[in-house]
Amino acid sequence: MDEFISEDSTTYPLSVNFAEIMTLENYLQNYQEELVEDRVAAIPINRPASFSKSLLLKVASTYVELYDNRNDLDKYSTMTCTEAELWCLRQIIPPNVTFNNVAIAPMLKKKILEGIISLNSIILGTNEFSEEEDKSKYDVGGDIIEWLRQNP
Repeated sequence: MDEFISEDSTTYPLSVNFAEIMTLENYLQNYQEELVEDRVAAIPINRPASFSKSLLLKVASTYVELYDNRNDLDKYSTMTCTEAELWCLRQIIPPNVTFNNVAIAPMLKKKILEGIISLNSIILGTNEFSEEEDKSKYDVGGDIIEWLRQNP
């Protein structure tokens, strides 16, 4: 099997609102930081991660940019993230984060995972799923019913 190497030069525009960037900033700061050159070795309880200082700067600058609109969750800003940064963000966000009684984590994780999929689709040269891979169990059920109708 060939080794897969991620290209860190390719980025994904991650669009976030204030609640989402506040969540990212909050969970990044909860890590025990050991600043070594350009990396942060972070060891929280049972969720280790390693991320670059540039990710911290991206999150901080987006936080500052959206701060004046902190009560308007319809105001978005874009952070450009590499695949490694998206994997890190995916790792640090727990599934149960809320902001003013609104669940934030599910949509934020979805955005991050869409970015990872998008970057891997570009790298692998595939932008769409094949028709066979995209079928749900309901589509397959329709095929079975059609086959039974044609073959009594």
